Amino acid sequence: MKAVRRNTVIVLIVLCLAASAVLAQDDVDVFSPDPFFGPPTVALRPCAMDAGEAQVCDMIATKSEDIVGVWLVYFNAEPAYVSFNLDGTFTMGDAPDRIPGDSSVYPTGTFTIDENGVFTSSDPIDLPDGQCTDGTYIARVIKVGDQPAALSMAVRDDCFAPRRTDYAYTMLWVGKGE
Repeated sequence: MKAVRRNTVIVLIVLCLAASAVLAQDDVDVFSPDPFFGPPTVALRPCAMDAGEAQVCDMIATKSEDIVGVWLVYFNAEPAYVSFNLDGTFTMGDAPDRIPGDSSVYPTGTFTIDENGVFTSSDPIDLPDGQCTDGTYIARVIKVGDQPAALSMAVRDDCFAPRRTDYAYTMLWVGKGE
C-alpha cells in the first residue's frame, strides 16, 4: 500500500511540474497583427533560366534592377502609379505620364534591396523622432516568361500602417517607365 501511495505522489508531482511548464508558456494570440513567422524567402515557382515557353513563375528581388519600372498599386485605397528607379528612388503619381505627382499627395523616397531579398523603403514621413520612416519587406516579382507581371511585398517589419496597408496589395506591371 505504501508503494501505491508513493507512486501516486510521484505521478502527481510529475503532472504538476509538467502542467506548470505548459502554463508558463506565452499564450498564442491568433488574432495578433504580428505574424507567427517571417515571409517566405524562396521563390514559389522559380523562373527557368531558358527563355522557352512563357510560364508563370516568381523570383525574390535581390537588386533594384529586378523591380525597376512603373507599377499600378492602391495608394490610400485609390489606384496610383509608383515608379521604382534604377538609382534607388521611387516616385508616385495618379497616371503613368504624371509621375512624380503632386508632392502634397504622393510620397517620394528611396529604397534598397539586399542580396537576401530584403527590400527597405525609406519615406520622408514627418513623424516625431523620425519613427517609422523605414519599412522592410520581401519583394516577390511574378513573371510570365521574362516579362514582369506583378510585384508582391511581404512585410517583415513596418510600424507605419498606411505604407504597410498599401504594400499589402499586389502591384501590377505597367511598363519600363522613362
